[in-house]
Amino acid sequence: MRRTLQIAGFSVALAALAPACAEINLGPFFEYDGPRGFTAVRPFWSTTPTTEDFLWPLGTWHTDDDQFWYRFLFLAYGHERSFNLFPFWFSETDRKTDDFHWALFPLWGSHPHLLFMDDIHFALWPIYMDYSVKEVRSRTVLWPIFSWKDSPREAVGIWPLWGWSRLRESTHFYMLWPVITHAEYREDRDTSGKGESWMIWPLCGEVARARETQRLFLPPLFSWTETPHTWRLRCPWPFIDIERGTRRDRWSVWPIVEHSVQKRYSDGGADDDIWRFGWQLVEKTRDRLNVFPFFTLEKGFLRVWPFWSRRTEEGRETVKVLDLVPIRNADGFFRNWEPFWTLYFSEDLPDGRVRRKYLFNFFWWTSAAEIPPDAPYVNDERRDVP
Repeated sequence: MRRTLQIAGFSVALAALAPACAEINLGPFFEYDGPRGFTAVRPFWSTTPTTEDFLWPLGTWHTDDDQFWYRFLFLAYGHERSFNLFPFWFSETDRKTDDFHWALFPLWGSHPHLLFMDDIHFALWPIYMDYSVKEVRSRTVLWPIFSWKDSPREAVGIWPLWGWSRLRESTHFYMLWPVITHAEYREDRDTSGKGESWMIWPLCGEVARARETQRLFLPPLFSWTETPHTWRLRCPWPFIDIERGTRRDRWSVWPIVEHSVQKRYSDGGADDDIWRFGWQLVEKTRDRLNVFPFFTLEKGFLRVWPFWSRRTEEGRETVKVLDLVPIRNADGFFRNWEPFWTLYFSEDLPDGRVRRKYLFNFFWWTSAAEIPPDAPYVNDERRDVP
């Protein structure tokens, strides 16, 4: 206990001393960067002008002007008007009306937004629930058995025995889902046009519409699809897939190799030539070569994992040795854990400052900003003036 109090007191003393200095590094455990507004007592806590982490990734607090959001232990999360403890408690105060909404799953709930659903109500779930998705109201009793929907997407069903639905210009029907399904389509310029489709799963199926023809055998293993500008063959899916069309030509032997040529709208010429190998672990495009996780080369970024990486962005160049995280944007890792394994870090800033850190931040130095040659002299030194 005494040792713990000594460490805590030492950290507090450092935090109090830090504002008097531009930068302090004590190995990977403590870092203060005044110009960036960054302080870290790793791995327990770090803060920036917009983000505060506690034992990341267990806890994060992020602010943006007058708004904020937070997450703790992956289960508690919310923002300035909400608190949620997944999967049991959800609460939120409406921004416009200040009405308070809450839900205690599975007993009772009324909530404006929950799990991709809007205006949801439930009681003793799954006994009763109603909700909206894209302004279509759905109701269920003994979910998912009894359900019905309001206009514009009317539907009624006793799953999996029988169901019927209508959306825009199409009418759908199923019996013993997914064994027997059928749909009829009226003319619609935004879809494949008038016609019908049916499937007896897992034996066969057909789509016969004005601008689309499809034949299925042992779906989804074997299929042939043809439209005015494209045809596609799967035999069997997902292993063999061949496509030819005005937008792209593509073939794949999954999970070994895939080749795709993306075409231009204007003249149908090749816009990008993409090769992927090994379930997309190896990918080559016009602007990028990636052998995940070992090698990545693209504009402004080069990484040989886990040894070294270099990144150039908006006049700022950084070099890292080692770079163990094979993900480009992992700010939480960078703030809270990266110095524990970084042997060397360099950063060249647009204002001419140079930062160097060695051996897990135990040795470091930062140069002053370059003074522009045309800056006026003040007290025998160049200074930027407003």
